[in-house]
Amino acid sequence: IPQIETGAMLTVASEVPWTSLETALDDPFKQTIEQARRLARKNRREIGRACALLEKALGQGPNRPDLWVELGRAKLDREEHAAAAHAFAQAHRLLGSRSSADLLKWEAEADIKAGGPAIAAAERAAREAMELGGETAPLLRMLADIYTAQGNCTLARTHFERAIEVSSEDEYLLKAYADFLQNELRDADALEQFLGG
Repeated sequence: IPQIETGAMLTVASEVPWTSLETALDDPFKQTIEQARRLARKNRREIGRACALLEKALGQGPNRPDLWVELGRAKLDREEHAAAAHAFAQAHRLLGSRSSADLLKWEAEADIKAGGPAIAAAERAAREAMELGGETAPLLRMLADIYTAQGNCTLARTHFERAIEVSSEDEYLLKAYADFLQNELRDADALEQFLGG
């Protein structure tokens, strides 16, 4: 296992949160991560090469949460939602209580897009992200989307309304809520909410 010098002590790389690993100068996987990011940014056709590069690196370092996170982000960009959810879940499993709110948010997003049984995992990840990062409008909206997918319109509405309380100026949130209301055949409420009333 690669080791990273941190002040006066030596730390095993697998014990360091992935964000700290990214900045380690002697990290043998840093170049792989940077190359994968460059490929993914280059154009959508290169995302497949980025995934292949990360999968190869994971063959050498399967206990590296940073590699799993990058693979999840690349798979999400390729719209391979189930594979992205799996990669984020692997990173979460490896990090345990050191998981970041962003990681849990990405995991929940991938689970929502994967649909089916993954929706329950999305709810768990979104709730954990809220425990870590607080009650934010994007996470409340994500929970509203989860409850909509589950067919629980009462909880979906509650979470949309709470998200709007947190961020009443977010036009995308207001539009999503108006669409939700319209889909629920509440056209009058949707129009009023969208117009800011």
